[in-house]
Amino acid sequence: GSWFLAFPWIDGARAHHARLTVDQARTVGGLIAQMHLRDLEHPAAHAANWRSIPEEQWRSLAGRSAGRSADQPWAATLSEQLPELIEMSDEYCVAADALGDEPTVIGHRDLDLKNVLWDDRGPWLIDWDSAGRVHPLVELVTAAIDWSGFAGARTDRDLFVAVLDGYREHRPFDPNEAARALPAADVYLRWLEFNIRRALGEAASPIDRAIGVVETVATLGNLRAAYDHRDRWREWILASAD
Repeated sequence: GSWFLAFPWIDGARAHHARLTVDQARTVGGLIAQMHLRDLEHPAAHAANWRSIPEEQWRSLAGRSAGRSADQPWAATLSEQLPELIEMSDEYCVAADALGDEPTVIGHRDLDLKNVLWDDRGPWLIDWDSAGRVHPLVELVTAAIDWSGFAGARTDRDLFVAVLDGYREHRPFDPNEAARALPAADVYLRWLEFNIRRALGEAASPIDRAIGVVETVATLGNLRAAYDHRDRWREWILASAD
């Protein structure tokens, strides 16, 4: 006997990062705010995840990758970016310590482009597997990054600010507090760690290992871009209320 999850069929389409509109970004921001305003409670909700990746763990993964550089062509890139990854992880820890005792809400926690379908009735949020408690401004800032087109190796100010504006229309927030939450935005650090482990052979199958290699290469590129854009994102957050 096998078990299956069955979901209602939605005849919608995902937005493409190169064709995002300000209206879509604003709508997503508004949906997140309305979800947060409901102040939902559920005994099975995942707790807020503040897990960080310590420096020694990054160094261990880089050392293991370098030792297998012949079949891990991204090992040199990982070694080169190691100081940036450690710096971003340290900033995450500082932000998480500051935010960890503040109130959380139940959120989607994975609201990027792939998890919103659009049709003539509006957007549909799908893939709720990661839903759980989250700091509201961390979820907002993460969504602003995703819906600025960042996954397409670009970041658009108008789209970024539209997410913030859509949220603010329903749930006002202090831009200084949102800027403080920026380093805790989940921008691929844990996803990189997971995929390095898959690529190094901790995955269960050769297919998983191959996917781990592809995702490691892509995520290293995204993290390099995030490192370069973070000061710009902070400026956009602080200027968003002007």
